[in-house]
Amino acid sequence: MDGLIIAAVLIRLHNPHGATIDINPDQIVSLRAAAPVQTEEGRLLHRSIQCMISLADGKFVGVVEDCGTVKRMIETTMENKQ
Repeated sequence: MDGLIIAAVLIRLHNPHGATIDINPDQIVSLRAAAPVQTEEGRLLHRSIQCMISLADGKFVGVVEDCGTVKRMIETTMENKQ
């Protein structure tokens, strides 16, 4: 019997508390660098968040890796996937 094997390739990132977050690069819609904030009162995100990732399901994920690093991980993963 022929079987169908489906495998998702994930990238491993980290939240501000050090926990790992595995994300399917096919579900990433956009990346946005966290804006610098001068005062703590104006801060909307944890200070260690460097990149906000928008996902296809409408969720947002804040990670400590910068957006350049995340973009390189996505590109490398997609190249290796082909």
